[in-house]
Amino acid sequence: MKYRLLKLISLTILLTMIGSLAYGQGATSSLAGSVIDPRGDAIAGAQVTVKHVGTGEEFSAVTAGNGTFNVPTLAAGVYNVMIAAQGFKQAILTDVKLDAGTPGSVRATLEVGAATETVTIQGGGEILQTQSATISTTLDVNQIASLPLVSRNPINFLVLLPGVSTPTDNRNSIINGLPESAIDITLDGINIQDNF
Repeated sequence: MKYRLLKLISLTILLTMIGSLAYGQGATSSLAGSVIDPRGDAIAGAQVTVKHVGTGEEFSAVTAGNGTFNVPTLAAGVYNVMIAAQGFKQAILTDVKLDAGTPGSVRATLEVGAATETVTIQGGGEILQTQSATISTTLDVNQIASLPLVSRNPINFLVLLPGVSTPTDNRNSIINGLPESAIDITLDGINIQDNF
């Protein structure tokens, strides 16, 4: 009897841990990129540091033989990317914005020079999306508030998208023929709707 109870408790704890890991998967992003020299050749062994502007957390990577790097499991937010390699000036890409669940990609060209010299590239927020064919956008609060509409409910903006039909109200919109249960409404990358 004790053995069965202990086994049941262990199984419950294990399932809870697996469920919590699966639930948080959509709240992160990743940043990949490539580092090249002025001729377009890949730079292997470059040190890449990705720093979250808000929290100060730093993540490191080293470019592979083909000049690429990948930093997985980053929280959504704005980052500065610092890249250094021997024989080249250090490059800093500022304001690289990552959205939850959307991997980002940057490309940096290092200039020949001393490692003590720095080239800062402002406004790196427009990152390339090369890892997914999904087309999406993120509107912030200021963008929604500045629109000349009566309602500031983001759901009301669904009717403005191509492929959306609204038989009754905006909450029951059909996007490209998908059933209502296939539509996912998230806040900061976390599902906030009742699909049933």
